[in-house]
Amino acid sequence: MKNLCLFFCLTACLLSGCTMTDVVQINTSDNIHIPDRPYQNLGKVHAESWGIGFVYSAFLAGSPQQAKAAAEREARKRGADAIINPACYAETHMPLLMLIGWKEYHFSGDAIKYVAEGGTK
Repeated sequence: MKNLCLFFCLTACLLSGCTMTDVVQINTSDNIHIPDRPYQNLGKVHAESWGIGFVYSAFLAGSPQQAKAAAEREARKRGADAIINPACYAETHMPLLMLIGWKEYHFSGDAIKYVAEGGTK
């Protein structure tokens, strides 16, 4: 019984992985947008892009730019003219022996629509 318990504990340790989160920089000149006229905040938009991989650096798909493009499409669907206060981060998940996992890129911001002078802000 003791050996069986030890086996399960060791197996759980080997199969457990980790999750890391880090900030991802996406073309700073595109991210800085300061509205120069009145606008209406349409709410947050968020999108993600992900891909599977083997070891930390060899991911097969997904990128910060794909997540950004998806957030921009979502904002356009809502009738937005721009996204302000952008944030992008990545999460790395490696649950199987720290070798096989996936990486998620998240992009979010506030979708805004410009309004005529004296309109709702």
